[in-house]
Amino acid sequence: MNIEITRQSHSRYAIDGELRISGMKVCDTAENINFHLPPGTYPIRIIPCRQYHRKMPCIIINEPDCSRCPKLKSIYSNTALPKVCPQIKIGNGVNKREDGSIIIGERITSGAIAHPAPHFNRLIDRLDKAASRNEVITLTIR
Repeated sequence: MNIEITRQSHSRYAIDGELRISGMKVCDTAENINFHLPPGTYPIRIIPCRQYHRKMPCIIINEPDCSRCPKLKSIYSNTALPKVCPQIKIGNGVNKREDGSIIIGERITSGAIAHPAPHFNRLIDRLDKAASRNEVITLTIR
């Protein structure tokens, strides 16, 4: 399975785009302009995240070492992770997103996303099914 993110616009703070699977738009995306991943193709693995207490789609830039990730006392959908660990995740804005993550949902304005949870839940279900069939999951950023 290949997930494709097409970056469409840049503002002073954010890069906005669309996430597509098999050519069909799934949702909008937003990334922090200062901490985004360069264009390219990356493997994605579904990993159990200690911070979020759930499986998360991790964009593999280096082999993740979750045991070295310091546990935060409380975490919310907009909390910045303590280490660089790019993920596709829930969030409302790109401010303080210094971990290379991509937030998904419905674009309100540049760098701001509404209704991220339903989009994330549908996406993680699709990725879980693909992973259970041993499909290779990749992310292409253009």
